[in-house]
Amino acid sequence: QDIAAQCKTLSKTSDILIHAVCGAGKTELVMETIQDRLNRKEKVAVAVARKQVALQLAQRFKDAFPQIKVIVVCEGHTQDLSGQLVITTTHQLYRFRSTFDCLILDEPDAFPYRSDPVLHGFMRQSVKGHIIYLTATPDRSLMKQVRQGKLKLLSLNKRPHGYPLAIPELIYSPFWVQVIIMKVTLLRSEKSWMIFVPSLKTGKFLGKLLGLPFVHASSEDLENLIQGFKTKRIRHLLTTTVLERGVTFSDINVAILKSDHPVFDQAVLTQIAGRA
Repeated sequence: QDIAAQCKTLSKTSDILIHAVCGAGKTELVMETIQDRLNRKEKVAVAVARKQVALQLAQRFKDAFPQIKVIVVCEGHTQDLSGQLVITTTHQLYRFRSTFDCLILDEPDAFPYRSDPVLHGFMRQSVKGHIIYLTATPDRSLMKQVRQGKLKLLSLNKRPHGYPLAIPELIYSPFWVQVIIMKVTLLRSEKSWMIFVPSLKTGKFLGKLLGLPFVHASSEDLENLIQGFKTKRIRHLLTTTVLERGVTFSDINVAILKSDHPVFDQAVLTQIAGRA
């Protein structure tokens, strides 16, 4: 409540970085700010890296603000661009020029926004007011802006349920031993498991070997598989880093195979651990 109130006040005059641990409820932290801006008839946007996160968030905001026109702008959803609250991918921000009084940028350190100067340009030209950055893993450039006084920092290191982040257990072994351990673990466990792999090749191979559904960025049935996992219809799900952040599942365990692969850098590992 304290962070939410500070955000509402500070965002009127400053850009803000909310550095909040995975699962802290970053969306909820900006609800008061959004409500305040909408009451003032201002235009607000929430920008995210990936389409499936935009669709999921749009539904949450429609439920939270039933009296407001909430639109989602992402691949396959670009016909209507006029809403009081816009949920969009960073790619689609090029459609808006000096439009938003408040832009909430979720996970600015996520791929592809992090390393794409074009997307940074889209974001900057879409805003006429102030920006709120939300992340559990701020990169060096964001922290540098905090030190230079360009960003106000708000930190929250607790989750609403009061339980600390799970500390990962490291099992050091050859890949085939990892697969055997994973198979035995799945047979013995009654919980749902999300199993991260570093590449399409590994995911497809393990999907066939273990008989598990596999999701990646170009999966045709991505939404259906995610929904099946949410509702526990699917208990075990293989995935690339497409589900490393921005998605919420209840009561799951998480495993990472080949976790020494370069794709699993510190930020990615932190975000994956945050799914549990």
